[in-house]
Amino acid sequence: MCMSGPLASQALGRSPYDVVLYGTGHTTRRGPRQQYDERGRPVNAETRRINRSVVRSHNEVMHVIGVAEPDGPSPEAEAEAAEARRHLEFENYIGRNLALVSDVLVTAGVWGVNGVRQRILIYKEYAHVPFHGLHRLQRSRQSVPSYLGSGLPSFLASLALEELNLPHLGRLHSTVERFSKPICTYLRLHFEIFTFLQRVGLASSSAIFPNWKFFIPGSSLSPIYIPAAPQTLSAQSIVQWLGASAMGAVPFAGYYCFSEVSRLVTIDISRRVLKHLPRTPAVDSAVENGRDISRPEPPSSTPNGLPTSAGIPTPYGLPTSAATPTTPTRRASAVAIGSEDFVSDDEDEEGVSTTFISFDVEPTTTTDPSPAVWSAELRQNVAEGAVTEGQEPVYRDSNLVRLPPLLAADVFGGALARIFLAPHESQVWLGLARLFASRQGLPLDGFHEFGFRQVGVLRMMVNAVGVEMLFFMLRCEIWGLITLLAHLGRFDEAEWIKVSGPEEKEEA
Repeated sequence: MCMSGPLASQALGRSPYDVVLYGTGHTTRRGPRQQYDERGRPVNAETRRINRSVVRSHNEVMHVIGVAEPDGPSPEAEAEAAEARRHLEFENYIGRNLALVSDVLVTAGVWGVNGVRQRILIYKEYAHVPFHGLHRLQRSRQSVPSYLGSGLPSFLASLALEELNLPHLGRLHSTVERFSKPICTYLRLHFEIFTFLQRVGLASSSAIFPNWKFFIPGSSLSPIYIPAAPQTLSAQSIVQWLGASAMGAVPFAGYYCFSEVSRLVTIDISRRVLKHLPRTPAVDSAVENGRDISRPEPPSSTPNGLPTSAGIPTPYGLPTSAATPTTPTRRASAVAIGSEDFVSDDEDEEGVSTTFISFDVEPTTTTDPSPAVWSAELRQNVAEGAVTEGQEPVYRDSNLVRLPPLLAADVFGGALARIFLAPHESQVWLGLARLFASRQGLPLDGFHEFGFRQVGVLRMMVNAVGVEMLFFMLRCEIWGLITLLAHLGRFDEAEWIKVSGPEEKEEA
């Protein structure tokens, strides 16, 4: 049957591998026992192990000389990515704490300045006094402990309700969110109005919280005035009652509208100011997408664990330029898969790869007569930290590095918004103060009139702007302090390795 003999045997249902014919020579007890696979082919475990060792040695040499790189992340790359994650978490932690400290200091500054500012906007006496005499006038009317403690519990309650009204805290259920948001807003506005009344001396400064009647519209203490019901049910009396009720609710509704407009205007001006400040591409994407830059988001990361340059809006911070560690990239090498003699099902189950790595070679142009002269083509590695042409720099994006620009944008944006809205704010506070004083039987001679044509308006605006500039200088000092602390809390890669090295040894 010649060469077709095995094929003919298989066609007839016989196979030369069905019966194993053992040799007739002398057997060696020390020799290895011959094994066969399911196809009848001889299998030698020692030869397979030697082949795997040769392939591994060859691949290690290719990796060491830089011709090829492993398909998966190397242990060095994984350790570098873990170190970068720890560095990013550290900066986020420090940035959040510094942002909290900044919020506390700014809130304390607002609390110390707003009392005098509100008195300037509603009282004639504070408008006729020069700016340098405001401190003496305030000390004669109220002591420092009384001034700082008046309305503080209600102010803290309004801040707590504002935090409870945030979207991320109202996602328990759609029904809960639908009813909790307006209720929290209603209570917060009443606490803010009561704080204003205590600070300007219209409400008792000894009261910790307002009376329960203060929250019921139409009561004697409520800022929402509702007249008595009409005695007759005629159309004229009903229309008059509805008109009087609408006019009585105008001060409260005006304050609500002003608070919303003030918030939107402050955010818009802060974003416009932020575009003119030094910033990273991450901040540009956050501003262009219209994301709220006053709340933090968790940082994103790539599949290998390295942080990306995506924008992370934080409470007062923008990213600065701090490059993350990158690994040099090389050209992918050509890969040749070994034959079936080197790979078996057992090796696949064990997870042993026998991929044989090869590299491109090019014939050299030489004048030597000797044929078949070849040379390996080795690629030059990219220098550590070098930026190639057309490659954009990578920035570390964390709460710490973005904190100073956001603080600066908030300082300038808040100051411009407060000065721009000061005339409207004076009319809102004046409406609430005159309504409450008239219902309590207090004289209205000491209040400003509505409008801006009365005597002393210019001095009132000068004093208000002076107080605002004082608060602006205070916020600039806070910005300088937080920026200094943020700079001291930042470490580059070399400094971070020195700082985190002893800590890792102690944990180990």
